[in-house]
Amino acid sequence: MNYYPDTYWSGGIELVLPEFLELVFPGASDIFDMSRGFEIMDKELQTIFPEAGQKRDRRIVDKLIKAYRKDGCEELILIHLEVQGYHDPQFARRMFIYFYRLYEKYNVPITSIALFTTKARPTDAGIFRYETLGTKITFEYNTLHIFDYPEAQLLAMDNAMGIMLLAAQKALYRDKFKDSDLAQQRLLLAKALIASGKYGHEEMLLILAFIKNVVYINNPEINRNFDNEILTLTQNKVNMSILELIKEEGVEIGREEGKQEGVKIGMEKGVEIGKQEGREEGREEMKHAFVHNLIVDLQLSDVQISRIAEVSVEFVQKIRKEIEEGKGV
Repeated sequence: MNYYPDTYWSGGIELVLPEFLELVFPGASDIFDMSRGFEIMDKELQTIFPEAGQKRDRRIVDKLIKAYRKDGCEELILIHLEVQGYHDPQFARRMFIYFYRLYEKYNVPITSIALFTTKARPTDAGIFRYETLGTKITFEYNTLHIFDYPEAQLLAMDNAMGIMLLAAQKALYRDKFKDSDLAQQRLLLAKALIASGKYGHEEMLLILAFIKNVVYINNPEINRNFDNEILTLTQNKVNMSILELIKEEGVEIGREEGKQEGVKIGMEKGVEIGKQEGREEGREEMKHAFVHNLIVDLQLSDVQISRIAEVSVEFVQKIRKEIEEGKGV
């Protein structure tokens, strides 16, 4: 099973799209015009596939991204993330359905990518077949499994996506490590990211948050030591209060039996709120504080903040207005 919410991957891939594409398509910089950037089209995806928001599909994260090729063509990149702890026999079929609905609507070149974060690569990954009475369909799509590359190769890539894949590898086998050993490996990943010198403050901060949350260690002292090491390595340039808020904003819904006891909010301290109204109020307060600090401490747009905090743009605008009027916390 996975030990972290699938939404970490959703935001994480947006941060490192060029690096992600390089892992899937070696030489991606010769294919895609990186200078034109990317357009995230998740809202459009939701209108085409409203069923993806249903409870049974929460284990699947979907992203739709518009990219530009160097030959001038627009290309839609459909990314499916299988973050469940077991193989879904309907996954390849779903990839095909998503592809043909998008092709029917947009009629532009589309490439599909599946990122598998399970321990074992599904045996049928990358292909969907259908045949009946002489009618045949073979649909092939790109795949990336977190164990496609060994640890040494990922570290040598000098690639943030590679570091994120390594974090996911460590998370899957966390039960095999002592907390102290896992802490050393987590710190190694953070050092590799910082040493690359390729990322600005905001990007580095959010990737560090990904590493810290995915390779989760339920030990306050170890986590404080990690924070202090980051401060030393970055010469106190990383705003650890924001990193802490990003960590706490992760909502861990306990196992089914634990749901009756309440919801554990936060990856480290967790706040038990038994009653439904208390649970909602606590989430709202944390969300408000999280967005407030992102506005105050980071030079991010309302759209960027809404994606990071997973709130509406209107919610961000409301808090920004409160801050400007001196009413914010």
